[in-house]
Amino acid sequence: AAPDPRRALTVNIGSQSEAGISHSRARSTARYNQVGMYIRTGLPTYQIAGLPVRPGDILGRLNPGSPIEHRAMIGFDGAIAHVSGPGDVFRCGALQEMLTPGARIRIVSPTTSLEETWMRFVRANQLMGISWWNMDCLRTTTFITGLPQNRR
Repeated sequence: AAPDPRRALTVNIGSQSEAGISHSRARSTARYNQVGMYIRTGLPTYQIAGLPVRPGDILGRLNPGSPIEHRAMIGFDGAIAHVSGPGDVFRCGALQEMLTPGARIRIVSPTTSLEETWMRFVRANQLMGISWWNMDCLRTTTFITGLPQNRR
């Protein structure tokens, strides 16, 4: 039996300095006139401090004492897409950039399907290189999810 595609990759991160990645892959079998193939039809689930997240989810992080929540889109294999702050641009990064000890994390906007995740990646690619001064992390993640932009 093929493994559950949502469990194909699990990332457990206990702290900013500790990251463990374990991969579980289906094995193809080749026999005389018979070939088995594994095709991912679902999304892997990662565990971040006990919180199950999937690629395409928008993750929010609130540092202790801060009134502003930082947001990023979760990618595959511990990657994120975000703009970290003034002076930076929307870019790819590592999940460890967003995890800080004592911070509270939550899923702001979960993805519902593989198709929605791919659409979010397409929209995120359109933002690569955009300055924080033009679109902060809230506006970039709102654009990625396809929600209407709040105009001032």
